[in-house]
Amino acid sequence: MPSRAKKVIGTHAVVWFLCTLPAFGQLVSTEFSDFLQRHIGFSKSDLQKVEQGKVVTKALDTEVKSEVAIFGVILVRVPIDLFVQKYRDIEQFKKSEKVLQIGRFSNPPTRSDLNEFSLELGDLKDIRKCRVGKCEIKLSAEIIVRLQKEVDWSNPGHYFQVTSLAQEMLIEYVTSYLQGGNAALTVYHDQKIPVSLEEQFRELLQESPYLFEYVPEFHEYLEKFPEVELSGVEDFIYWSKEDLGLKPVITLTHVSIYQRDSQSRPPILISSKQIYANHYFEGSLGLTALVPVRPVQVDDPAPGFFLLYLNRSRANQLDGTFSGIKHRIVEGRAKSAMKENMKRIKAQLEVDSRAASKTERTE
Repeated sequence: MPSRAKKVIGTHAVVWFLCTLPAFGQLVSTEFSDFLQRHIGFSKSDLQKVEQGKVVTKALDTEVKSEVAIFGVILVRVPIDLFVQKYRDIEQFKKSEKVLQIGRFSNPPTRSDLNEFSLELGDLKDIRKCRVGKCEIKLSAEIIVRLQKEVDWSNPGHYFQVTSLAQEMLIEYVTSYLQGGNAALTVYHDQKIPVSLEEQFRELLQESPYLFEYVPEFHEYLEKFPEVELSGVEDFIYWSKEDLGLKPVITLTHVSIYQRDSQSRPPILISSKQIYANHYFEGSLGLTALVPVRPVQVDDPAPGFFLLYLNRSRANQLDGTFSGIKHRIVEGRAKSAMKENMKRIKAQLEVDSRAASKTERTE
């Protein structure tokens, strides 16, 4: 089968499962196992790992060379509502040695939301040399010009001036996005050919046709935010600085949690849309689905759900970051990172669930 056909089938199939599969009568139903084997490339050994509660990740084919798509699934034996509850507290949910700084924006955003924000000294040096079309930091032309004009680079205290100005510009950007949606997304002018984040997101969403086919209301919401309203959706934006093994990366992410009616499968969908990154990424979209698991036995009291996650990320198309052998290296790292992250989430949720049960028993 041609690679393009595999890619199209794979893309449709991945979230055909996310959006249409009914709750399982057993841990891994025949329909579920067929899907994982035929469309994701799972082996019988992989299926056994899923049943045992282990995380399994797979890389998907992509048409865009600069894009990496990773799918992961794991069984989590806690109430499904606990995941949503913990996810809302994003600072604690993402807490790890790789997350150097993180904070959630208010709506509307305020300066205090960025109290813990700081710039890397290496980024400061790069900002000083930034020019439109030639910059080591992903910035818009307007921001590059402002940084050169409004900062007194001869002042020994220019680090604090740049940090303060960066905080101000992030607040302005988030405010503009909350009001204008995708049309307000930035255009990176760090290289000669500008990159529109609005176009990147539109393409990533187009590569997710399952949203349009099976959850059209959520697809429309993401596409037209904030023009349309959708009952059952809650939104927030957070910023973070994370160690990805090279330079620490500062990102802004828009999260939408969609809790559907109880008859829908899955009842909970979560999108994670990157609206800014200062290094490497030109676009990123994550989709999470929580699929409830029926008890294996009638008297089985253990709740649980399958946590499924699909992430598509694009890197700089001009610096060769994701080309050839580098693409495979980055893909491998992305798979490992997803696996470790899902294992961490599962472990922490199960600790939290036991603690909550213990508290209930003592009250």
